[in-house]
Formats: sequence, structure tokens, C-alpha cells
Amino acid sequence: MGLKRLSNRHSTASRSSPKETWREVLQVLALVPLAVGGLLLLTAFTGAIVWDTAERQVVMGCLYILISFAASNAIQKQWLLTAGWLLLGFALWLFESGPDTSVRVLAAAIVSLSIALLVREFLRRRRQYLDSQTR
Repeated sequence: MGLKRLSNRHSTASRSSPKETWREVLQVLALVPLAVGGLLLLTAFTGAIVWDTAERQVVMGCLYILISFAASNAIQKQWLLTAGWLLLGFALWLFESGPDTSVRVLAAAIVSLSIALLVREFLRRRRQYLDSQTR
């Protein structure tokens, strides 16, 4: 009788709500751009060019990877990280598409802002971790 009661608790605890199931599916789908970006980088480094040039292919691979990071953080509702990755991707796109010096200066400013957001969040989490270790 005790085993039956234990197995019933386990089966109800392992079920997840439909909302959590969709979140898990979205998390897996957020890995697709990561895989595509990694594949673009690997093929560019091996000489198989899919895009116009190897340089553009590397940039597009990095953009796909940044989109994956942003999507994953957005699904987890980590908005500062999402903003940081999106700004970094936007700056990379601006830098690549704009040959004008003023556009590249703007891209550099956006990179600085995105790195500041990412570092701030990293340091906040590190501080939380260290505080939890000292308690």
C-alpha cells in the first residue's frame, strides 16, 4: 500500500502545466538559431561559403547566435540580458551595413551600452551568488 501511495505522488509531481510545456517547447526552439549560427561559423571556417563572403557568413552566424541568446533570455523573462543581447546584435548589424564613419561611431556607442547592461547583470548575479555562499 505504501508503494502505491508513493508512485501516485511521483506521477502527479512530474506532470507540468500546459503553460510550462509551451515554455519548454519555446526554450528548445530558441536553440535553433544557435545551431544555425554555429553551423554558419563552422562552414565559414572550413571554407564552405553559404553567404556572399566568408566575412558576411561569420557576421550572420554571430547574429543568429545573439538572437538565440536574446530569445532564450526573453522566454526566461530576464529582460536586461535580452536587451543587452539585442543591442549587441543591432550594433553588429549597424557596423556591418554602414560604411559611414558616423554609423560606425553609433554602433560603437551601442556596443558600449550593451556590454554595460550585460556586465551589470553578470555582476549582480555574482554578488547574489557570493552572498548566498557566505550565509
